[in-house]
Amino acid sequence: MKKRILVLSVALILALSSTCFASLGIKLDGGTQQGVKTINLTGPSALTKTNGALNIPVVDPTLIAAGAANGGAVSMLSSTTAIPTSYSYINMQITTADPAFAAKTLADGKKGQILTIHAYSGAQTTTVTPTTSYGWSAASFNAVDDQLTLIFIDSTDGWAVLSLTSVTLTP
Repeated sequence: MKKRILVLSVALILALSSTCFASLGIKLDGGTQQGVKTINLTGPSALTKTNGALNIPVVDPTLIAAGAANGGAVSMLSSTTAIPTSYSYINMQITTADPAFAAKTLADGKKGQILTIHAYSGAQTTTVTPTTSYGWSAASFNAVDDQLTLIFIDSTDGWAVLSLTSVTLTP
């Protein structure tokens, strides 16, 4: 199911640029799932057809593969200090008796990576400090459902804020 959603998501993203038409079938784990009459694919001129297969280049396959077994999400215990960047959605506990775990770090991501950090448990203030960031230096979470969505621009500008809910940013 997740692979089908991924295939359809890629097709939808490609459909937003220039148009070409293709007729194809979908294979999941080597077996044909069902025939597809047409999917409108769009994209760069790098789309190629080899031996009847349409090859769609992926800029960074690790962004797709990271966390795929868990749908791209991970729950993070309060005793963990580094925010994992190999997932797209982080459920973070902000309850701990040890103040040493109230400070979290966020390493640089991959260009174009989107990361959401969500507080799912607790009420203690937890601060996330990125290695590289654009327009902010720290984010403080202090209640359940505090949430921060970021995009990694590049190694110069770092993480930029896309949206936040009840998170306090330090400039």
